[in-house]
Amino acid sequence: MKKIKVLIVSALFIISAGAFAQNNMEDVIYLKNGSVYRGMIIE
Repeated sequence: MKKIKVLIVSALFIISAGAFAQNNMEDVIYLKNGSVYRGMIIE
């Protein structure tokens, strides 16, 4: 029974990690003066 719980928890962790990795559609631009712009580049 303990193996099943460990398997379910590890499967949920892997699935959630993949979902968070795909949601990061943010571009980051670092300027020479130290400014940082975050957003999505469309052109």
